[in-house]
This record gives sequence, C-alpha cells and structure tokens, in this order.
Amino acid sequence: EVRGTVISATPTAITVSAVDETTKKTTSETFDIGKDTKIQRGTKVVSFADAKIVKGDKVTITIDHELDMHLAMVIKLEAPKK
Repeated sequence: EVRGTVISATPTAITVSAVDETTKKTTSETFDIGKDTKIQRGTKVVSFADAKIVKGDKVTITIDHELDMHLAMVIKLEAPKK
C-alpha cells in the first residue's frame, strides 16, 4: 500500500506524493489505472468520473507486487465532505 496525497489524476493514471518509509523523503509516484482498478470513495465503490479525484485528496493505493508495481489495484479516497 502507498499512502499519500493526490498530485494529479486522469482516467488512466494517478500521481501521488508519498513519504518513502526508508529514506523519509517525499517522492511522487505515478500508478496506472486499469480496467480492473477499483476506486472507493469512503466505503462506496465508484467510477473514476464519480470519484471526482482532486489535487490534495488523501489517498491509499493498493498494488500487487507480483503483477505490476505501477498498476493500482485499489484506490481508496476519503469519504466526500458534507
């Protein structure tokens, strides 16, 4: 899992700013969004369009180390603010 803050997002990729656990330095990482990527806003699974991902959103991205280190399997965003 990678936890960070959204820098940018398109329907095919998401770039996040995250702190590297070993170096403690902030890095930006880009992950591909595939047809099987699940996007959650709070506890609800939503489409990319419905997620309304914006710069500054807190995000947790789950990747599969076996398959592809740059493919997001699950993108979890905070629940929408009321």
